[in-house]
Amino acid sequence: LALFGSAVSDVTGFLIIAQSPMGFFSSFGLFCATMIGLSLLAGLVLTPALLSTINRHPSNNSV
Repeated sequence: LALFGSAVSDVTGFLIIAQSPMGFFSSFGLFCATMIGLSLLAGLVLTPALLSTINRHPSNNSV
């Protein structure tokens, strides 16, 4: 929940910056919002998927 809330507030802020009439700030805001969105997607989808493949068959000696 914290990851989602943080990403949504950051994306919202950068999308507001993307509305700037100045070209560099507009491009920067859109770029950052996109990258944060992709990071959220990776954090919610890829990380759990990769962690589930690390220790699929634990040995019998595990506690």
